[in-house]
Amino acid sequence: MSVTKYPSNSRSDTKIKPAAFYRRKWEEFVADNSLADVLLCDYYLGGSLPAGQRGWASHEKLLAELFKDAMAVGAVVLPSPYMADDFGFEIRVAKRCTVMSQPIYTTLKTAPHLGAHNNGKLEQHSSSQYYLAKRCTMSESNIPMMLQNMVEAAYELIVQEEAASSSQSNQI
Repeated sequence: MSVTKYPSNSRSDTKIKPAAFYRRKWEEFVADNSLADVLLCDYYLGGSLPAGQRGWASHEKLLAELFKDAMAVGAVVLPSPYMADDFGFEIRVAKRCTVMSQPIYTTLKTAPHLGAHNNGKLEQHSSSQYYLAKRCTMSESNIPMMLQNMVEAAYELIVQEEAASSSQSNQI
């Protein structure tokens, strides 16, 4: 089974339980429910993605629902007590990117001030940009990569929140 765990070996100093992405569980969910040829926008939005700037909210909803489903089927595992709904995903239009390769920003809703940069939002690595075209199916090969990067970004925010909480309790 293809598993990606966080923290990686280079980050074993944390006491936070690891997060993980299980690619095979996502693939089983898609196969077992005959979703391979179903368009993501049909499955998550009930139809096509709106075009232009106004449509980004629909894209963000799709990402949140995708992450929630991945967690519900066991493909995404986060440390307790964190749940999929604790995170928000935002697409900010970058002029240097094509329409469907915009950077995704991940936010921990309970601590929106956290993040590496970008006004308290953690930008995912450039390889995890939003690559879902209107014709993207549930079995598209880039979805596991995107989910994996969403887990990594969520874990980094969890680590930051735990460090901030620990720092505050040490000051009391």
